[in-house]
Amino acid sequence: MSFPAQYAGRCRKCREEIAEGDLIQSSDEHGGYIHEACEGATHPTRADEAREVCTDCFVLKPCGCDEF
Repeated sequence: MSFPAQYAGRCRKCREEIAEGDLIQSSDEHGGYIHEACEGATHPTRADEAREVCTDCFVLKPCGCDEF
């Protein structure tokens, strides 16, 4: 179940900022809160850390968001 964040923080899955009002959800797997959009995304590995994360869907680029 998703809900708007009451406080700013950091997503435990993509490690990007969570702003007040962003849709988030609790994640037992990651031990905290994650963006709603990160639910289906995979966590980056060490080899992926140099790749850029899309700020729209929070998936490692290329993600397809630029095609729209």
